[in-house]
Amino acid sequence: AASFTIPVARAPKFAIVTAPSDFPLTCPGEVDAPDAPQEFLCQPFKNKNGQVAGVGMLNNSLNVSLTMGGVPEGSNLIYSVIMGLETPIVPQNGMLWDVRIIDEGYNIVDGAIGIRAPTSGSEWMKDFYVDAPRLYWESPPQAGESEVAIIEVNFARRVKEVRALLIALPERYRHDIPSAGSVVVENEFFPLATDRPWSFYQNLRWVRILVKTPEAEGFDFIPGGTNRFRIPTMVPTTMPANKEWYFALCREDTCEDVDNAEEGYGD
Repeated sequence: AASFTIPVARAPKFAIVTAPSDFPLTCPGEVDAPDAPQEFLCQPFKNKNGQVAGVGMLNNSLNVSLTMGGVPEGSNLIYSVIMGLETPIVPQNGMLWDVRIIDEGYNIVDGAIGIRAPTSGSEWMKDFYVDAPRLYWESPPQAGESEVAIIEVNFARRVKEVRALLIALPERYRHDIPSAGSVVVENEFFPLATDRPWSFYQNLRWVRILVKTPEAEGFDFIPGGTNRFRIPTMVPTTMPANKEWYFALCREDTCEDVDNAEEGYGD
C-alpha cells in the first residue's frame, strides 16, 4: 500500500507509481487491457502515447486513480492506495522508485523521483524469511475505547542479527500502555532482553521490543516460529485515511521509525 499527501490546490487525479524492474507491480483484480478506460481505479501504464510530457516510456508502472476522493487534512488531501508487489530474493536492478502526481490534463503537478529503498548488505538482509504480519483484535474494536490488538508474525526460519522489533500504529491510534496493561509476547522461546527492560513505549505511536544480547555470535538470532504481540490500544473516534500498522525488524535497539532503512527492516 502507498499513501500520498497532496495539496488540494494541485487538483490531483492520478498517481503514476514506477518500481524497479525486478519488483513487478500489479493492480488488485488487475484489468488485462493496457488501454483500459480511465474509469478503472488502477491499470498498467507505459506512457506509450506520450500522455505525460517529458518522461518518455515508463516500465513497470501503474496508473492509480485518485478520483475516489482523499481525506482532507488542512490544505491537503490524504490518499491511500493498494498495489500488488512481488519482491525478489536479491534485488538486481536498483532500488529507486518514482511517484508522479498527475492532474486531469496529464500534467505533473507533484511527485517524488528516485525514492530510495534499502540496497546494501547493511540495509538489506538476504535469506530473510518472514511471513506477512497479521493483525486481529481480542474483541471487536469500538471507537473511543481501549482494546487489545494482536500482531502475529511467523518467522519461517531463524532471523539473524536483530536487536529489536518495532510496531508502529496508524495515525490517530495510540497504545494504551500502561493504563490498560502491558505488552505481552506469546512465545516462550522469543529471546527477550534480560539485562534491561525489554519494552519501550514512551511514544504513543509505537512500541519497541528489545531482543536479548547474544552470548556469542552463533546465538545471535531469533528462532523460527510464530510470535504474537498483544498491545493494549486506544481506538480513535475518527478513523484515519490510512489504517495500516507496520512491523519492523531493527539492526539497532534504538530504532523509532519503520521508514528508516539505516535502523530497521520494514514489513
